Amino acid sequence: MQLLYLHQSFPAQFGAVASHLARTMGWKCYFASQAAPGEILGIERIQYELAGGATTRTHFCSRTIENTIWHSDAIYNALKDRPEIKPDLIIAHSGFSSAALLRELYPTEFQRSRFPAEYQYKLRTAFDGIDRSIFHSHGDALRPPLGQRPPRTVAGVEVPAEARIVTYVSRGFETMRGFDIFMRSARLIARQHPDVIFIVVGSEKMPYGSDEQYLGEHQTFKDWVLAQDEYDLSRFHFIGRLPPVELGKLLAATDLHIYLTAPFILSWSMMDALSCGAVVLGSSTAPVKEMIRDGENGLLADFFNPEEFARKALQVLADPAEFRPLGKVAEEMIAARFSIEKVIPQMLSIYEEALHRPPKLPAPHPVLSLPGIAQAGTAVPFAPIHASIDPVAPPAMAADLVSNETMVTAVRPRTRSPFRG
Repeated sequence: MQLLYLHQSFPAQFGAVASHLARTMGWKCYFASQAAPGEILGIERIQYELAGGATTRTHFCSRTIENTIWHSDAIYNALKDRPEIKPDLIIAHSGFSSAALLRELYPTEFQRSRFPAEYQYKLRTAFDGIDRSIFHSHGDALRPPLGQRPPRTVAGVEVPAEARIVTYVSRGFETMRGFDIFMRSARLIARQHPDVIFIVVGSEKMPYGSDEQYLGEHQTFKDWVLAQDEYDLSRFHFIGRLPPVELGKLLAATDLHIYLTAPFILSWSMMDALSCGAVVLGSSTAPVKEMIRDGENGLLADFFNPEEFARKALQVLADPAEFRPLGKVAEEMIAARFSIEKVIPQMLSIYEEALHRPPKLPAPHPVLSLPGIAQAGTAVPFAPIHASIDPVAPPAMAADLVSNETMVTAVRPRTRSPFRG
């Protein structure tokens, strides 16, 4: 089996799955991204380079599609130079449309036969999976009880003996992930609790949204946020990005992890924190509430209410041990439902369905008799403009399957199932 993964970043949501399949099943996994080429964890990285993109002269409403096309073009050109790559499956982030041009590079009759007469897309939901060998609680060894804590170094930060640690993790500091709300909440927490330090992981880039349109003289959204209030920056440690192993240790050491997101794709960092047994205080927005039940495996607060975040955070920090059971329940949930071992069968089922689902004739349409025509004994098939999507119906002739922002495309047929040996 050859699998080709597409994402602007590496490893993104595909790295752990691809590595698992390469190591345990011996499959050849390629990963096209903007990261440097090479091989890591059994995955061959293929770098693509952009030849253009949206500029300030591009209309705001068309910048996303402009950038999407340039990414798709770059991926096409990078793979065109590698004719030895003949993937059985292409797995891509559907939000970036990275595979848009690859049908021209890999066309087959099999793919063409998968297209329905009209687009009745069938959706599948499967989480990407957490590598529990990296993200786990370390048996609470990294989070000793208050009164038993020596001075220690956590993620390169010197932590005094009785200090509480609050963490925030985001690929970029931006409004989409509520960085401004976090900082306003942290300011309130710091004013009321002298023994709290904040360790902030991430970059000053703004991957999502359009914050750069409103920054004025400031270079980054972080700069803009810090200019809005007075902060004791000696309490804040902005440490950049961390390797997964170090991030896992930090999340296992934190007393409270704060996570915010607008109604958008859930961050892996929140799932990583839950897997590490961290007590997570999250925004009460739809994607977070899918995973966190307030008072059972974490805590929730209104996204736009820094005071509520601060109030709940201070309750945890007053006695972290009292809230530790929430983190333990969260870790058990991840282990039982969202670990790599648990989600791989779901992923393979989706892959297999994409490879082996036989073409079907579309269901007959209702017949609409039109005046004048019906009298002649004929009828005109009526095709609805909007095809209904039945989540429990058997799959139709869709060409692609979508799994949590992931598009899975079959490239060539197999005579037997590679998933069952």
